[in-house]
Amino acid sequence: MFNPKNLFRSKGEDREIVSLHLETPSRPLNPGQGVSAASPQGVTPDKAAASKKAAGDEIGRRAGELMKAGRFPAKYFFGADALTGSVVVAKGNEQVRKSLLLFTSPLLARDFLRIAGNPSGVAGFSMDHFPLWQRRWKALGIDSLCINRCPRCTQHAVFGVKDGLVTKEALAHAWAVSWATRSWRGEALVRQLIALKGDDSVQKSRAILETLRDHVDSGIPYVHWLIALMAGMQGDEEERAAAASRLREFGPAFAGKLTERGDSAGNKRWAEAFSEAHVGLLANFGMLKLKDPPQASPGV
Repeated sequence: MFNPKNLFRSKGEDREIVSLHLETPSRPLNPGQGVSAASPQGVTPDKAAASKKAAGDEIGRRAGELMKAGRFPAKYFFGADALTGSVVVAKGNEQVRKSLLLFTSPLLARDFLRIAGNPSGVAGFSMDHFPLWQRRWKALGIDSLCINRCPRCTQHAVFGVKDGLVTKEALAHAWAVSWATRSWRGEALVRQLIALKGDDSVQKSRAILETLRDHVDSGIPYVHWLIALMAGMQGDEEERAAAASRLREFGPAFAGKLTERGDSAGNKRWAEAFSEAHVGLLANFGMLKLKDPPQASPGV
């Protein structure tokens, strides 16, 4: 019988999970502002350990449900040199590792390459052609997997593969744990967002959203939408324009969604846009049920 707790235990080399300091991007990165990963003041080591265990159990439960349901991505994406087609991999600084970097969205892959300063393009494959890629990866000497790697962090969950062979089971396992971790972290940040009050709530809300964008999932259109609306309200035109540009990447469903505050009519449109984006964010994490939420274009 499948045990979700086994997701975090080794079962031979194919189930190994190690944390590596992989090569960092070539330019300095802002690790995120406004939301600290440290334990709150007054939290004892025992409580912190219990909280960490509870988080691990919940992530294991979510990943286990995905594994049992058999719901896995039909496509994966990766960085590939435009001229040679070479696959972008990450080499460990402290151990001899060559990790295959896979992403579940072309937007996530592009975000990684953009922040890393890597000029490679984005390619993808469907699981129908998995055996072909399996042989190519083995020839490259791939010995581990990294799914949806954050381009702004130096530590990542890296999943070892046995004898250099990336199996469907290993890929499904790595994705399930990655998705469960990201969904848990995202929900925690959204709950912080909901709980904010006070005169500085806009500034703190934007900081949480930027952390969500930069360290959890840059492939959520509602995050970019909300950041653009808040930045516009704060007079930060540079960030508003950047967020608006990212929002356009999600296709026609998110075109023309931004509006400026000003007169009563403009304020009403802004409030409606903010409410729609906020509801969409909640629905994205299953915290609210929507009948027909806007969808990104196919393949995004």
